[in-house]
Amino acid sequence: MRIGLSGGASSVDKMVEQAQRAEDDGFTSLWYASAIAGDPLAAMGLAGRSTSKIELGTAVLQTYAAHPVLQANRAVAAADVMGRDGLTLGVGPSHQPSIEGMLGLSYARPGQHTEEYVQVLSALLRGETVSFKGDELRVNAAGPAAAQARTVPLLLSA
Repeated sequence: MRIGLSGGASSVDKMVEQAQRAEDDGFTSLWYASAIAGDPLAAMGLAGRSTSKIELGTAVLQTYAAHPVLQANRAVAAADVMGRDGLTLGVGPSHQPSIEGMLGLSYARPGQHTEEYVQVLSALLRGETVSFKGDELRVNAAGPAAAQARTVPLLLSA
């Protein structure tokens, strides 16, 4: 049986300590929200370097707030800092008040946006070159070079 925890810490050092303790206590995964330490990916990379087997995941990074090319590069860089597989990227469209009210972006078609986002992001995480023209996104980019060395599974929020 796999048992994970929700992560939360007020500093990078505390995130690292929390991951070490969770692994020592036998938990299989630790999941960080996007608000932890402002952006959890950099700290997760360091926490992963200080652990050996616990899965570290995001729960959930907003799709609208980061273009899929940027998101792929960030995730693969964090996995590369970890120096091992074990980072899982969870993404989702968030909520209309956050996207329209705070970011000033249209939330008119979140389903279409999310479908296109995941299609592009998953290909980039596999290290593929993407040439995509959809209704919401247009992308012409190569996947991160480090994606060839690290596997970053992708989860979608419901």
